[in-house]
Amino acid sequence: MKFEEIYKQANEVYGWMSEADSRVLNRYASKVKNGLIVELGCFQGRSSTVISLSSPTSKVVSVDPLQPEYTYSGGSKMSTEKTGNNFTGEQVKSFLHRNMKNIKNWEHRQESSVEVGKGWDLPIDMLFVDSRHDYKYVKEESKIWVPHVKSGSFVLYHDYYDNDPTVSGVKPAVDEMSDYFSEMTRDPNSYIRICKKK
Repeated sequence: MKFEEIYKQANEVYGWMSEADSRVLNRYASKVKNGLIVELGCFQGRSSTVISLSSPTSKVVSVDPLQPEYTYSGGSKMSTEKTGNNFTGEQVKSFLHRNMKNIKNWEHRQESSVEVGKGWDLPIDMLFVDSRHDYKYVKEESKIWVPHVKSGSFVLYHDYYDNDPTVSGVKPAVDEMSDYFSEMTRDPNSYIRICKKK
């Protein structure tokens, strides 16, 4: 599928993944053929849609425990059932599985990324990290998951900002992972940090 078709479908899903960020996901996911892509944090499936449709021959596993309650503002599209900025975890799960029901190469693990990662034993062709944004958690899950990524493959971190206090833990945690990567770059139009595994 062309990116425009993929983004049209993804843009119907409530979330914060911009078109520029979606283009980066599409660019890297489309390079993976018959592989395994893991996504940490998926909310209602906006980024999951982009990744899964961009690499249709690959298996995509989204790991997200889904919080009991969500209070979010902004977002690119609203679910028709949305009331204010509040969701229960069960609502989010319902929206997620509805949004992804026709995408056959995708599955959801409703567990903590740290707990799933501790028992993980499969090599990964691409890892997308967009779960919790506090320093301690980003660092912990990175140390658990990045070693499973194949050499020469990519780890993409969303919300790599310098000046947003809501995601302020991402940048320092990612920067401290530099020993794992041979290259660390960022698309000038995107807030995704692109890291190539050594």
